[in-house]
Amino acid sequence: LMGMRKFIKKGDRVVAIAGNEKGNHGVVLAKRGKRILIQGLNMRKKHMKKRSEETQSEIVSMEGTMDISNVCLCDPDGNRLKIKVVETSGGGKELHTVKDGETTLFRTLKKGK
Repeated sequence: LMGMRKFIKKGDRVVAIAGNEKGNHGVVLAKRGKRILIQGLNMRKKHMKKRSEETQSEIVSMEGTMDISNVCLCDPDGNRLKIKVVETSGGGKELHTVKDGETTLFRTLKKGK
């Protein structure tokens, strides 16, 4: 299952499986190498300096990055998905979810010929 992390991309729903945010789920906002930004998870505070006469200095809450190994794809309810790569007859690749022995298409990875 560890190799499946590379299939997580922006817009996917994920659930945290380790760390302080374990059990919480959200949508991936960005992916930066091995680290991802998830909406509403791993919140950090940043002290913003006063920039001009009109603006005030403030403390802003923002998402911090998490290691991609600490998350897993999930359905809208927050239940983990078991993922499997299936090669199509045309030479393409598809990502399928496995539940109770039956597979359903999750996303197309690579178009066939």
